[in-house]
Amino acid sequence: MATVQRPPRSVDLDGQPIIGRRRPRPDSEAKVRGLLRYGADGPIPRMLHARPVLSPYAHAHIRSVDKKPALAVQGVVAVLTAEDLAIAASEDRRGAKGIGEAGVVQGAAAVANAVAAAAGVRLRELPMTPNRVWRALQDG
Repeated sequence: MATVQRPPRSVDLDGQPIIGRRRPRPDSEAKVRGLLRYGADGPIPRMLHARPVLSPYAHAHIRSVDKKPALAVQGVVAVLTAEDLAIAASEDRRGAKGIGEAGVVQGAAAVANAVAAAAGVRLRELPMTPNRVWRALQDG
């Protein structure tokens, strides 16, 4: 019969167990105050920054983008659109229209579930506006 040996316990220099014990972090205060620099905080030569510009309207379909005004701004290197990135034009079931675009219907589902749990009224029509929620609650 083989005997099973336990692995040695991880202990610090004083013989105290390391696992399951809070450890002091001398850099915590500097991190919380924003005084400590992280590796990603340093500048990289010729580094570019990107700023996504999204439609302010949920489920909006952007028909065209005029890149000329943005390209005229000093320091702008490129303006990229979905056509430039070869993003698929199909919508998935969460409302996302392309890679990296967040879905937009989860909030409506959360509101519908909250109303159903609180008032017993099931909302199914989108977009879920405050007026539609109020009307559904009034109609019971």
